[in-house]
Amino acid sequence: MKTFRCQRAPASKQVVVIVDPSIEFTGALRCAINIGTVLSRRGTVILAMPSRSRVPKDYLSAFDAVERLPIVQIRRNWLDLLTYLPALIVSSWMLASMLKRYRATHLVLNDIYLLHGFVCRLLGYRGCLFVWVRSDLDQQPGLLRRLWLWANLKSADRFIAVSKYISAQLPAAAAPGLLYDAIDIPVRSASPGATGTAVIRYVANYTRGKGQDVAIAAFVAIASRFPRARLCLHGGDMGLDKNRAYRAELEDQARRSGFTERIDIGPFATDPIPLFIDSDIALNLSNSESFSMTCLEASACGLPVVATRCGGPEEIISDGVTGCLVPTADHGAAARALTGLLANMHDAARMGRAARARAKADFSLSRYADQLVTLFAVVEIGARS
Repeated sequence: MKTFRCQRAPASKQVVVIVDPSIEFTGALRCAINIGTVLSRRGTVILAMPSRSRVPKDYLSAFDAVERLPIVQIRRNWLDLLTYLPALIVSSWMLASMLKRYRATHLVLNDIYLLHGFVCRLLGYRGCLFVWVRSDLDQQPGLLRRLWLWANLKSADRFIAVSKYISAQLPAAAAPGLLYDAIDIPVRSASPGATGTAVIRYVANYTRGKGQDVAIAAFVAIASRFPRARLCLHGGDMGLDKNRAYRAELEDQARRSGFTERIDIGPFATDPIPLFIDSDIALNLSNSESFSMTCLEASACGLPVVATRCGGPEEIISDGVTGCLVPTADHGAAARALTGLLANMHDAARMGRAARARAKADFSLSRYADQLVTLFAVVEIGARS
């Protein structure tokens, strides 16, 4: 049972504050920008993000204002653990003051582990509170998962799950809405096999568990048979030592493979669309994905995607139709899927066309906008009743 009830202003006076914890440009932040882009048509949208965020302002033009808060995420290092609670209290107090200053009617938390909405309720915020659920809760420690659910069940007006996979992890009391993230479909599309080369593209931050090590192992297994194939990785380290160490391991793995000249381990790409358009096959071999903007973006560009059965990708990729689904942590299965596509690029091109058609039909930004506005309207009607 919820402790609080939102009080709504007319839609014409809508002021939305979105809280996103991204330090670097992430898929979650890209999705927050989509939310801001849609809602800016109905009112004012402000983004609140960490003080130490390194995301350039140029990337945040969708928002009317960007505010900085001392947000600290829970991570497995002593400094973050020691500072988390004080930072939560201070940043929530600052957020509550900001909500009052802007006369905010809506607060959006861009993932369930953000407890700022709960604290802001205690500090008097009575506007509508939406909690997007992007984290794979099954991968989180039980105590943290229970804390996040309890606090947000007490304070949120609506939970939004980004996939059926995530929705199934939430308790019935959350009554989550389902809203797939979306993409503005590119005008141009890739043409797999058109140039006679074979560029295999993997776009994901260098985080252990994202599967780049599996991708390299799979590529090495097929590289001799397909001498014109290249594996291109793109990602950032998000400013974390553990991610820099993982990237160094990938570079060492590539050096030891004997195919160093055909394995590129490149920097972060803010806009992956041009990269995908200049590719033949896309990969996403993560251990866990709540959705997967990488799979969606590659599909929208007309690429067949080889992805793992790890949650969200299974709701984007249709096995054998728009790409290939393989088990997690299985480089042999990934290698077999790549072999099938590389050996028959006409079939790969057919899958790519089907993937693009599916993205247009089910994941377009226009469809997303209609669904998002409807979700907001349902809560607003409930608040007035």
